[in-house]
Amino acid sequence: MEFGLTLEENVLKEIREEYGCKAIIQEQLPTVTLLRRSPTGIQTHWIIVPFILLINTDDLKDVKIGDKEKMGEIGWFTFSSLPKPLHSGFQKTTKLYQSIFENYSSIS
Repeated sequence: MEFGLTLEENVLKEIREEYGCKAIIQEQLPTVTLLRRSPTGIQTHWIIVPFILLINTDDLKDVKIGDKEKMGEIGWFTFSSLPKPLHSGFQKTTKLYQSIFENYSSIS
């Protein structure tokens, strides 16, 4: 979160920075709390604010990795063929809201 920006402004800014493209917010889902241990054994507390975003097909050519230190590769996947491993926060969110995700044809 960047101070002074709304959640919506932050997520759209992060998409531009991390993926190099613009997005349109379709829906904001209820917040998810995730307690987990980091790989080094430290207890962490995540507050996940999930959004469903639309990227215009004309803008798909602009999608790229914006932070090469955090991402090794990028790709497009159907909801039923996501790569492994998935972040534990993403796993929990998709499990909780699978029926909502299935309403969006591009990921079902």
